[in-house]
Amino acid sequence: LPGMAMALAADSLLYRRVKLEVRAAEATSERADDVAALLRARRRTAPVVALALGGGALVLLLKVTVPELAALHVQHVVRANVAAGIAAAAPLQRQVEEQWERAGTIPRRPDYAAVEAERGAAFLDNVHLSPKTGRVRLGLGAAAGEVAGKAVLLAPTVDAQQRIHWHCIAIDVPAPFLPPECRRV
Repeated sequence: LPGMAMALAADSLLYRRVKLEVRAAEATSERADDVAALLRARRRTAPVVALALGGGALVLLLKVTVPELAALHVQHVVRANVAAGIAAAAPLQRQVEEQWERAGTIPRRPDYAAVEAERGAAFLDNVHLSPKTGRVRLGLGAAAGEVAGKAVLLAPTVDAQQRIHWHCIAIDVPAPFLPPECRRV
């Protein structure tokens, strides 16, 4: 894209310059062979200057876009870490769902070891299940990146068929670092 933009600009600039040179040569003589000789004697477009201008434009473009791309990459990595931490809570969510289906209650003594065995557990600092509401509070750890020390809440709701649906609620995690399922309102 930067190369195409520079090429389009270079074409129009070169065309304008050549057009002015042809007009100046035609103004000095009526004969076409004299005009052609004058144009042939003129200095050609310098490829070094063209490369320098194109390279300068490319450097300027990179200087502007690289920091923004780096920030987007960091957001992407942190968002993936948060999503992995949320996914690590799946065993705890299953425990709540199974206990709800069996007895219509929330587990009093959840198995937190099942969460610790999950792959994304490295991004969590602490996990707490409320025995009254069934909400799972996930405290994000240092491995999660810029959101370390912040928390996400997984809240269950029960539909008409008595099935549990989970909603992700960001407590203090900024929106750019949230996975899509936590950004829905």
